[in-house]
Amino acid sequence: MRTLSVIITLVVAFTFAPFYGLSQSVHKVSYKKRKMVPRAKFVDLKGKTVKLSDFKGKVVYVDVWASWCNPCFKAFPSLQILEQEYNGKEIVFLSLNADEKKKKWKKTVRKKKVPGTHVWVGKDRSFLDKMTIITYPRYMLIDKEGRIYSKNADTPYNVRKELNRLLNE
Repeated sequence: MRTLSVIITLVVAFTFAPFYGLSQSVHKVSYKKRKMVPRAKFVDLKGKTVKLSDFKGKVVYVDVWASWCNPCFKAFPSLQILEQEYNGKEIVFLSLNADEKKKKWKKTVRKKKVPGTHVWVGKDRSFLDKMTIITYPRYMLIDKEGRIYSKNADTPYNVRKELNRLLNE
């Protein structure tokens, strides 16, 4: 019984921590030590292939989400505000959906008015595996050269300092 209560506590903590400024330990990598983001191909709403390298020259704030993830939905308004605040700057807000079914993803984007540039991870889950993405929402920051600044970036509520730092590099 005690084990069950510990498990429930951990699940609740990890689910709601990002919304109370308690995001998972944010790991930032110094410029010299940054590695290139793994090659990956995604699909946009029109069926066009999109690669992360397409955004070279811009900072990329990646929001990995799923249609069944309520905490993901709660963060969308803050993400939308961020997108408005940084409009016209060298930044892309990439909403990467991890659903298994494309129809579910497209329906949720329309229904929930998900902010950002929309892409779907598709059937090839290797990018999620390489980035060790097992919980949602998950945020990542990629610098202008396509290098990983943070595999576990701050939530839309707390990320402005890091966005500004990357924009000024």
